[in-house]
Amino acid sequence: MLSRLERWAIWLVVAGLGALLAGLVWDLAVHRLAPEATAHEEVLAPGNPGHHLFAAGLAVLVAGFCLLAVARLLQRPPASLSGLALAGALPVVVGLACAALALGATATHPEGTGEVAGAVEVEEHAHAASLGTGHEHQQQADAASPVPSLPGVEHPHGTGVPITAQQLLATAELVQRVREAARRYEDVRVAEAEGYRMTTRTFLYHYVNPTYYLDNRTLDVDRIESLVYARGPDGSLKLVGVMFMVRPGLEPPDFGGPLIGWHLHDNLCINPSTWMVEALSDSPSGCPRGTVHVVTGQMLHVWLVDTPAGVFADAEQVIPYLLRLGYRFR
Repeated sequence: MLSRLERWAIWLVVAGLGALLAGLVWDLAVHRLAPEATAHEEVLAPGNPGHHLFAAGLAVLVAGFCLLAVARLLQRPPASLSGLALAGALPVVVGLACAALALGATATHPEGTGEVAGAVEVEEHAHAASLGTGHEHQQQADAASPVPSLPGVEHPHGTGVPITAQQLLATAELVQRVREAARRYEDVRVAEAEGYRMTTRTFLYHYVNPTYYLDNRTLDVDRIESLVYARGPDGSLKLVGVMFMVRPGLEPPDFGGPLIGWHLHDNLCINPSTWMVEALSDSPSGCPRGTVHVVTGQMLHVWLVDTPAGVFADAEQVIPYLLRLGYRFR
């Protein structure tokens, strides 16, 4: 025969379970109807009623179980085996429920924090370089000239990019030729056999071919100066991009206009015998013993992995997307 306290406990369990399931269904419906609006919401978003209903149901469910445990403890001596089990389970259930609600209230969507931000920080400030992504780089992009409007006519088209058809075709052709030529380097051992040597090993692994770098044949897809690898989900190095390099003092080819983002680094400490970037410093005095302070020539990334950042984007813009695709540090 159930006691009055047990009956109340069972009703609380049923009500809590119903509210929890209703909140879950509500949340699924919201995500289905508005996926863009909920893509980056918190675990317990204030504006999502389904989350509140789910949390309330969980709280009521836990309260019901706790009340049921108390009712059973009042009927059975705590010294018995079942009584001791209930006495031990009660604080565990309450603690887990409180922890779940607290974590849900403070947690945020993973895309805004954590590994992505850490990867960009490490890649930008650690060994990025000639060959990666340093914090001192110069972008060359021409600003669009304002076009005068006719009096009394308002017909906005947004901000345009001043690019000619010739520049657009040349850029598309280069990207296609790079993709075809780079296929032979998908296995890093092939690149090493051809003379490429590792120069950075942070999130991105840059390999430079000294012969191709010194031959002044920029944008020659058969003699690409640098290859960019990242460690894939299976732990092996995957080719994710290439980088054309111009020697210091030389001007890079102007073929794509504002579509192309050439950049340089002026803070590298390089080991001259290995070409490895060992540290970053704004002045020669800050470089470790055995390294030399280097100001690079202009460089241009061409990414082989399609990302919203763009095919010529800076490395720090591409790293978050690579992480979301499963690429990793080690």
